[in-house]
Amino acid sequence: MIEEKCFQKEALSHEELVQIPVSALAYLGDAVYELYVRERLLKQAGCQSGSLFKASLKFVEAKGQAAILDYLLPELTEEERDVSRRARNHVPHSRPRNSDPLSYRKASALEALCAWLWLGGQKERLEELLERAFAYIEKLETEESNAQEEI
Repeated sequence: MIEEKCFQKEALSHEELVQIPVSALAYLGDAVYELYVRERLLKQAGCQSGSLFKASLKFVEAKGQAAILDYLLPELTEEERDVSRRARNHVPHSRPRNSDPLSYRKASALEALCAWLWLGGQKERLEELLERAFAYIEKLETEESNAQEEI
């Protein structure tokens, strides 16, 4: 059963993965993505929880996740694009609180992709994409900071 396999080490098959609703993938992917961000920031910044939380916002807010999806889209395989497209086009039952609906849907698409890769046993591919995402957001932050200094 799929529910039992989610907690096992073995990857789900393609047939099992496509049975999982994209909303459920986004739910799990949110945790997978946030765990990656938190672990990465902890390794970089140390143990100050207040500063870790503040540093994580640019990565975990819908606007940042939407930018990451747009950035990664050309690098995704056809299957990865399909998963993210299905998730982005899914009409959520809840309304986003602090973001526009399109950014929220793109963020959900990124999260669903994270879960898809995680459950499918493609952890190296997941890490590769998230490393590129992390570098992209840091680059944007540096450019924004440099632009502020010029003003």
